[in-house]
Amino acid sequence: MNSNKNTQIENFIDGIGERYDLSTEQLLFMTQYDKCYDNGLSNQLVRMAWLSCFENIEMSEASSSSLPAKCLVPFLGAGKIILEAPKNTSFWAFNQDYYCHFIAKSTTSGVLKNSFAKYDFGTIAELFMVYEHKDMPVYDIVLCQPPKICTIATLDANEAMAKLAGNDARLYYFLRSSYFMAKGSVLIFFIEISEAQEFMKKVEKYKAATYVSLDFDDYISDEKSDNSFVALKYLAV
Repeated sequence: MNSNKNTQIENFIDGIGERYDLSTEQLLFMTQYDKCYDNGLSNQLVRMAWLSCFENIEMSEASSSSLPAKCLVPFLGAGKIILEAPKNTSFWAFNQDYYCHFIAKSTTSGVLKNSFAKYDFGTIAELFMVYEHKDMPVYDIVLCQPPKICTIATLDANEAMAKLAGNDARLYYFLRSSYFMAKGSVLIFFIEISEAQEFMKKVEKYKAATYVSLDFDDYISDEKSDNSFVALKYLAV
């Protein structure tokens, strides 16, 4: 998409304030925005990642289309993760970019049946700026697709974590995501195919820095679509 369309959408959002009761035409217009983190993710890859989670979340209420799990999404983007989610999931979703935050909240609110979603403008890094929390809420699933650079993360109260964030924000968010996990939790980490292997080596190097022990479980790829991302799956053990 050319930048003019993105500018038109940004101007539209600026002009309507905090209204989220938009028409179908207005919602479709906003979905053309292509500057959000999840723009390069294929819907099929997101669906495959969700299906993989069914293998690990042991719940009597789970079925082929329903997964009553608590999910954390540190970077929601335009909302593909929620739009492709099974029924009965609940979310705490963050967005660092205001336009993506508005688009995701507008287009995903009320889409899933029997689901709850809390949308926050910001990042989970802000929760660690004053001191290092050790009592974060625990989630069944964490689905993360962070940017390579994130200035807010460099303000982490932990000096080592802040320095790491300055070098590699994605590795920082991988480690901080583990603070919201317990044994049995699943971490799905979306990353470019070209950088996946190198990132996995970094994770192995920093494995001792995770809050819970994370074991690599699966490399999820969508080979049928023109997709530049893969999903790395880790289990808390």
